[in-house]
Amino acid sequence: MSLPRLKQLTGELIAKARNRITIIDLPPLLTTPGIPAFSPHVDAALLVIEDGVTTLADAEQSGTLLGNTVLFCTVLNDGRGNRKHSGMIL
Repeated sequence: MSLPRLKQLTGELIAKARNRITIIDLPPLLTTPGIPAFSPHVDAALLVIEDGVTTLADAEQSGTLLGNTVLFCTVLNDGRGNRKHSGMIL
C-alpha cells in the first residue's frame, strides 16, 4: 500500500470511529522508506524492538525519526527469557 493511500485510509478510519482506538501495524521504521513520514498522522506510536537484533543506536534513531510523535510504549519482541525483564512492556 502506498503512503498516500495509507494516509487516506487512516483519515477515513479516524472519521468513522472517533470513539475507538485504531492500531495500524506498519513495516519496520528504519528499513521501509516513507514510514517516518506517516508519523505526523497518528496520535501515538508503539515501538517494537527485537531482542538481540535492535541496537541502542537503532532505537535512538527510531526516536529521532518519530520526531514529536508521542511514544506510547516500547515492546520487547522475541525475548529469549535470559534477561530479567524479557517479554515485558518497557
